[in-house]
Amino acid sequence: MLDAPAALDAETQLLERRHAENPEGRFFVPLADRCRKLGDLDRAERLLREGLQRLPDYVSARIVLAQCLADAKRTDEAAGEFRSVLAVDPQNLLALRGLGKLAAAAGEQQEAIRWYGELLAVDPMNEDARAALEELRTQPEAPPGADVAGEDLPDPHFEEVFEEVFEQPQEPGAELATETIAELYSRQGFHERAADVYRELLRRRGEDPILLQRLKEAETLAAPERPVTIAEALTELLAWPHGGKR
Repeated sequence: MLDAPAALDAETQLLERRHAENPEGRFFVPLADRCRKLGDLDRAERLLREGLQRLPDYVSARIVLAQCLADAKRTDEAAGEFRSVLAVDPQNLLALRGLGKLAAAAGEQQEAIRWYGELLAVDPMNEDARAALEELRTQPEAPPGADVAGEDLPDPHFEEVFEEVFEQPQEPGAELATETIAELYSRQGFHERAADVYRELLRRRGEDPILLQRLKEAETLAAPERPVTIAEALTELLAWPHGGKR
């Protein structure tokens, strides 16, 4: 059995391979995020900026770039990238949260409160944002210079929203709410989770041409962006000649 570092490296190699096979696609984003998490911020930024030259409105790429810049303590540039995301998608949860974190770390308490307040207006179930907002309101302003490291994608709160929606008893209008959740997932770039919502709605409603079309679109968008698991990485690497050595 491979140890954790070797397994992580296998996942990175698989992302490298997929990006090399389709350099004009969108694999540069998960590869860049992988580099960011492993501490190679220069490579991550280079991949993202090159990709954004082709796809300047690709929100997921700008989010990861902002996180990369935050990790590098380039907070003004990170804030600029988060703001550029909001110019395209004013309700982007990761951008709102990122700006809240940056403002709080800089000691700009009122600015942080504003961003977290906007986040909760979009996503009232976000308990992390609610806790951060309450802490900001009850504590004196923090000195600037706190940790502003970027957060990992995907946002784990989306999983909580998805589970909570489908665990609740169905009431009139509940399906509309889940369609709204699916659309929110899609706007944030979580296409596989949007597809999960549409599948559940189709199971409940039966065949619905509009939902079928939305499911097809979500599945198409999810295919190149689905995160690579360690198991998948190892399986594909072992399929290469000589156990993954080229």
